[in-house]
Amino acid sequence: SRAELRAFRDLVPVIGLIPDLARWRAADRRALVQIIRAKGAASELRFARLTAGHLELRRTLSRLALAARQLV
Repeated sequence: SRAELRAFRDLVPVIGLIPDLARWRAADRRALVQIIRAKGAASELRFARLTAGHLELRRTLSRLALAARQLV
């Protein structure tokens, strides 16, 4: 859908920062696609729940945030 494409476009800069995305388990990559699709939904409740439940994504975002903080 257009909303899903917009969500993908909005999240691409963040996803592009994940250095080891290709090494993630296939199930984790598929779950990331579901998160992106949920971001494009009318309600972001599913997006929030899926993101909270995706351990690999949360770990990676935490590492990226810490690295960015050290640059400042």
